[in-house]
Amino acid sequence: MHMKSKIKLLLSCFLLVSVFAVVVSCGDDDEPKKAKPAEELYFIDYADKKIATFPLDDPANMTDVLDITNYNGLALAYNSDNKKIYFTALDLDDIGGVWNVNLDGTGVANVVTDLWDPYGIALDVDGNKIYVADDADADDMGHIVRSNMDGSSPGAIVTMEGAGFRAVALDLKHNKLYYYEVQAENLWMANLDGSSPEIVVEGAWGYAVEVDEANGKIYFNDMYDMDGNESDGVLKMADLDGGNVELVDNSTSRIYGIAIDNAADKIYWSGRDTGEIYKADLDGSNKITLKSDLTSPRGIFVK
Repeated sequence: MHMKSKIKLLLSCFLLVSVFAVVVSCGDDDEPKKAKPAEELYFIDYADKKIATFPLDDPANMTDVLDITNYNGLALAYNSDNKKIYFTALDLDDIGGVWNVNLDGTGVANVVTDLWDPYGIALDVDGNKIYVADDADADDMGHIVRSNMDGSSPGAIVTMEGAGFRAVALDLKHNKLYYYEVQAENLWMANLDGSSPEIVVEGAWGYAVEVDEANGKIYFNDMYDMDGNESDGVLKMADLDGGNVELVDNSTSRIYGIAIDNAADKIYWSGRDTGEIYKADLDGSNKITLKSDLTSPRGIFVK
């Protein structure tokens, strides 16, 4: 074979390999990455005064993360960017706050100070914001407080006289904020800055709310059953505007923590009064008890 022919053949092979590599590379870039199902669940046990965790495939293998005797921790949230747990401290020396800690329990730091009785917490990681449901203060004013993730620039974006705010959740897909008020017994929705508030579920009284952005649903604890009778607590689901309320589970307990794993199409929740943590399909079917014999499980998250 002549030298020119050899060079042409080598160039052709090189071009074919290059084109193939580009096609493969483009295919990899265009293919959406699948989210990984959660592997661990973290929770607060308010009575046992600890944050603990266990693998979802081995709930018996529980590990204590942090002794919160000095914090009175109640609600949990997870920041996937800095890999830190955020928790509310309820009435800590007459002053509540938000604290964060590493996943291994080291590096506890006070983030948001000068709250009154902070219950629920939600994080907008991309927006660098913390949202807290703070109970009525000495002047009988309840607040939904927002700050930067480092605790700077805190301010009340919702203020309501006599309000008992218990839970807060975010729908970042539609830039909406949900919050639970237990004195007048209403579940509210507003813009992320607290403007344009409206009641989406009237006559509902509970301690937890969570948004399933992927499926356009809100989940909430309610101390009234589907017939409007006072109960020991149930788990309900509704459209984002509060319509089409459905019973997910007759949990017979107050629920302080709800977590959704869209990668696995599962929902998790804690039963304060039953001392259990549950897992089910998003409609409540195939429910199992992941953990029992707890004292008072409250806030949870999965990762």
